[in-house]
Amino acid sequence: MNFYIGQKVVCIASGGWYSANDDRKDPGPKKDEILIVDFLDYTPGDFGLGFNKYDTEEGFAIEHFRPLLTDSIEYAEKLVKELEIEINEENLVTA
Repeated sequence: MNFYIGQKVVCIASGGWYSANDDRKDPGPKKDEILIVDFLDYTPGDFGLGFNKYDTEEGFAIEHFRPLLTDSIEYAEKLVKELEIEINEENLVTA
């Protein structure tokens, strides 16, 4: 998957986040939380997504996120708003 700064992503991790240096639980994205990528954290062999909301210099592992296809959602919302729906006498939906 390709990730980039400014992209909307959703967190799929459910176990919480732990510090790489000890067993201390760190604050981080929650399952189903939607975030915007603020920075990319790359070190050889490791790639993470960073979010300023969590005030950390290190990124969170990319395997815990999935990109949101905002263009598709916005397009679908536009189509729904433009479509006029009415219920006829037989209680059937027509467009």
